[in-house]
Amino acid sequence: MGNDIPIHDNIEGCVYKLWYSGKYVIIKCKTLVRSRENIETGLKYFLKNTPKGRNINDLYYKFYCHIIENIGNIFWIDILVSSNDPLKLLKSEFLELRKAKEDCNCLNRDFEPYVPHDTQRPKGSWINRGHYLNYMKWRQKFTDKKIE
Repeated sequence: MGNDIPIHDNIEGCVYKLWYSGKYVIIKCKTLVRSRENIETGLKYFLKNTPKGRNINDLYYKFYCHIIENIGNIFWIDILVSSNDPLKLLKSEFLELRKAKEDCNCLNRDFEPYVPHDTQRPKGSWINRGHYLNYMKWRQKFTDKKIE
């Protein structure tokens, strides 16, 4: 495609906004390098119009559509939170998605933090069951406070 996503040095785990032509998605990752690879690979398949590449249920489907409509612009990244603590990243992503929910420039498909499918398995994902359960407990308290 020619427009590579820029990488910030010395960043591993983080929550960031990936911008393209005035629109963005909020993303949480264990490593920024791997996250960039995943986005670029997904975009490559989307542009080739492969059956899995144009999956409307893809987390970044609306963002990829926006990129196609605005070919030739550049990507940039805003690091919102940098941490190697999965619980902190889950909380941060939740709060950032809450703020962006009414923003028409945000092209996230879901406004709940993405949790990998293998999180519940004993040796599954980088977000383990303990992180997930602590996040859910925190989220419930957060929601209860907002209702009061």
